[in-house]
Amino acid sequence: MRRLFIISGFLLGFGFCARAQYADSTIVDTSFLHQVTIVPSGYGALNAGTGKQSSGFNGSGYQTGLCTSQGPYFSISLSKPIVSHLGFALLVGYGINKTDAQSYCESYEQHIASESIIDPGNGYFSELAFMAGPFLTLPIHRLSLDCRLLFGTMDWNSPSISYMAVDNFGNETPEQVQGKSLESYVFGIGAGARLRIYREWTLIANADYTHSFNSSTNPALGFETLTAGIAYQY
Repeated sequence: MRRLFIISGFLLGFGFCARAQYADSTIVDTSFLHQVTIVPSGYGALNAGTGKQSSGFNGSGYQTGLCTSQGPYFSISLSKPIVSHLGFALLVGYGINKTDAQSYCESYEQHIASESIIDPGNGYFSELAFMAGPFLTLPIHRLSLDCRLLFGTMDWNSPSISYMAVDNFGNETPEQVQGKSLESYVFGIGAGARLRIYREWTLIANADYTHSFNSSTNPALGFETLTAGIAYQY
C-alpha cells in the first residue's frame, strides 16, 4: 500500500506543479495534423495488470483461511468531468490470485505451535468490484493526470484448502479449510495518467488501493492493483 501512496502522490504532485504554469485549461495543440483543443476530458478504458491482497487474507492467512500471491487483474473504467475538472467515475474490476502455499504454512505454524502443516493444496481466490465516486482530472497538453475516490461493493471468494497437519509426535491428520464467499462494502483511492497518442485515443496507467469496511462477520481486507490499458477520451 505504501508503494501505491508514493506513486499516487508523485503523479498528483507533478500534476499540480505543472498545472500552475497554465492559467487557462483550454489550450490549442497544433502538434498533430489537425487542431485539438485540450480541455478536461472523460474517458472509457480497458485495463489489465496485476493485483494482490495487501492485508486481511494475506496478512493473517491462517485466521481467514487463505494466503494469496499476486495475480492478474482486469477492469473497465468510465469517467466524466461534470463541473470543470471535477466529475464522476465508475469502475468494474475482476482479479484472480493463487494460494501461496509457503505463506499458508508459515501462518499456520505461527498460530498452532503444537502442529505443523505439509502439502497444502492449491486453489484460486477471486474478487469482483463495483465502485463509483468523485473524479478529478488535470490536463497538461497531451497528458492528463487523474485521481479518484470510489465507494461500492466487492465480492471475495476463496477456495477450500486440503492439507496434512503433523503433530509433535509425527502423526499426520488430513484437514480442510472450507472456502468462503464474502460481500463487503469497500472504498478505494486511485491515481492515473493518460497520454494521448492519436486523436481521442490514449494510453493509460493506474495505481489503485481498495479496502473493505470491517464488520462483525467480515474481516477488513485490502487489495492493491497496478494496471495499464487503452482509453477513448471524450
